[in-house]
Amino acid sequence: TSLARVFANIADDRGFVVLYSACEAGQDFDGLMRPYLSAIHERLQAQALPDTPLTVRDVVEILSSQSRHKLIFILDEFDRVLAMTVQHEVARLMKMLSDAAVPVQIVAVGIASGLDALVEGHESLRRHVTAIAVTRIDSSAVFALIERGAAQTGLSFTDASRETIALLSCGSPYHVRLFCALACFDVI
Repeated sequence: TSLARVFANIADDRGFVVLYSACEAGQDFDGLMRPYLSAIHERLQAQALPDTPLTVRDVVEILSSQSRHKLIFILDEFDRVLAMTVQHEVARLMKMLSDAAVPVQIVAVGIASGLDALVEGHESLRRHVTAIAVTRIDSSAVFALIERGAAQTGLSFTDASRETIALLSCGSPYHVRLFCALACFDVI
């Protein structure tokens, strides 16, 4: 999630329209997609949304009309979507957008255990999907990151503070940096 938000800021700076939403358990396809399309309607004066539940084809047609905009949908916590029908509809959407060359990228965050389920029944989708595994860094890399930051800022960390940051960050580079930054505020 943290990396997706950083990615969103960078993409936004480069002219993409980035739309973010967190998935909820029990959402149907309409409930998943409607917030994105509503935001497009508001921000880009897109066509009004139908009052009926959105289908995959509806979403593709609406997004096709926005082809002059580079859109990125971030579906955070996608692993919360337990309904296989919704996962298959998202996969079908990704496939249809790709086949129609609609410039919309879908970033599904939190699918480590569900990538196979996502593309099930749409094997050709694999050539359009890039899975990026985000793993924890080991303790030596955590300490190296702390030292690099300390050297760049001119601050120093005690052995105890480095150990505490390493323990609390659980190998997450984002959290190492965050805790180091917070520790610096405490010093200043």
